[in-house]
Amino acid sequence: MPTTRQSTLSFGGKELTPPPAPPLETPSTSIALSELNSSMFDDIDSPIPTSESSAPPTAPPSTAPSETSRPKKRRPRTSYVYKYMRDIDFHGNITDSEGREIWKCRFCSQTFDITNSTTNPGLHLASVHGLKSDSPANTIIKNVQLNIQQATDTAAANPQKRRRLNTATPEDRPLDPDTLEVLYVKFIASCNQPLRLVECEDFRTFLTYLNDDISTWLPGTHDTVREWVMRQFKIEKTRIKTRVQSARSKVHLSLDVWTSPSNKPIMGVIAHYINEDNMLDCTVLGLKEVHGSHTGENLAPTIMAIIKDWGIASKLGYIVADNASNNDTMMTAISDSTIPAS
Repeated sequence: MPTTRQSTLSFGGKELTPPPAPPLETPSTSIALSELNSSMFDDIDSPIPTSESSAPPTAPPSTAPSETSRPKKRRPRTSYVYKYMRDIDFHGNITDSEGREIWKCRFCSQTFDITNSTTNPGLHLASVHGLKSDSPANTIIKNVQLNIQQATDTAAANPQKRRRLNTATPEDRPLDPDTLEVLYVKFIASCNQPLRLVECEDFRTFLTYLNDDISTWLPGTHDTVREWVMRQFKIEKTRIKTRVQSARSKVHLSLDVWTSPSNKPIMGVIAHYINEDNMLDCTVLGLKEVHGSHTGENLAPTIMAIIKDWGIASKLGYIVADNASNNDTMMTAISDSTIPAS
């Protein structure tokens, strides 16, 4: 046991001895810690490395799934061969008895293993059925050629009398004016371009660079372009009306009323029927502005006018709308009315 050193003090020539210091008490916490043994903290499941074996402890087995047990992520189906595949189940998979993914031809009984590649189905479609995959560039070129051919056919079936805008001779104009009208109207309609685009100097400069003869037949004012649009609209409507009236089934209508961004109520009417090619077809018959309140009695004349305009009263089938109460009143008004023949 360690000894305690006694110190003395002098005061007035006398030595004073301080009282002995009390013995140090060990805190109860220290006593409890002193009674602990390092072996009490050892994990009984992990062996302690000894001097004879300096190898690190082995890690417990991992519970994460191994690479071989993880399900393979399906690659996106981008090949065109899947469009000509038959017997696809709910998940779009076809497997054989061994679990391999297979491809079955829609046109014949040929079957291929496509677990790793779709090359063989592509070769089969090309060599046996004449179906090949086109690149995006070739698809665009084909669509452009198809649009030009359709415009040429429409222009040939509907020739127009035109006033020449300059003194170019017929031998100097390679452009067909009727085809130009069809293509230009389709362009401004599908791309939502303004009628005044034709008056833009930079736009005409670009077209003139492509073909010097463009100024011969392309109008210089938006008023003429408006006439082109209305003329082509009437031509297309006549063509579509013939197709609807020649339907092999009843002509059924679906309709609803929306509010345009300019707060105008617009009624849309769509016809559904089987066309002459025995294919399900649909056609927009009208987008009419509804004037006044949206009561059934006020909506019925708009529907009746569209039915009369398209001449489908004798082929009219079902009319489908939402469950608003005014539609019930509208149907009653249509049933009680007589639609005159177109």
